[in-house]
Amino acid sequence: YSVLRKSASRGRKWFRDELARQLMSAMPLYSPSDTCVHLTPIGIALMLDNVAAVRESALNLVTELVKHVSVEISLLRGLLAELAEQFAHSARWNRRQTFALLCSKLIYCRALVDDMFARDVLPHLLDLSWDPVPNVRLAVARTVNSDIMNNQYFCNEQNPHHEVLMQALRRLQNDKDRDVRYFAVYKTIRSEEEEVDGRMKFSST
Repeated sequence: YSVLRKSASRGRKWFRDELARQLMSAMPLYSPSDTCVHLTPIGIALMLDNVAAVRESALNLVTELVKHVSVEISLLRGLLAELAEQFAHSARWNRRQTFALLCSKLIYCRALVDDMFARDVLPHLLDLSWDPVPNVRLAVARTVNSDIMNNQYFCNEQNPHHEVLMQALRRLQNDKDRDVRYFAVYKTIRSEEEEVDGRMKFSST
């Protein structure tokens, strides 16, 4: 981790960005337990980076980490709890925002089975719908409206989580912030390139 600290102090964002990409390629070489021990701390450190491009690469890395660890339920639940503690419950608003963005990735890339997302991730995300910072609520609104409610499991009215999601979405649609209201009403459309990239990642794991 000293290498990460040195690269951060020297402003070498290209190194940290490339590190995230290389770790994604190397992940199949690690067992789920080794992934948690050796790769997860690096992934979390990169998600805390000051550079937005590095954080974006780190989100992709951690999404793949979750997929890779998902075969071991006990390890997976520990990882999800750590991510919630580090980000969803952080005193820093940009980390809480990062958690909402991670939730979007987890849903879009199908990194988790739906019921586990509902049990171990969704409650933390919905708590952030009350966040005092508009940028956090905006990320939550976009994730719920454009990703979660496009998921067949969650958009089913018979689903026990459907009503609480709709309550949060209706509240965000009436938010005092204009941008939050916008993303709670209008679904964002991913580019065809993003859709193809998402399918390739899913099929390769």
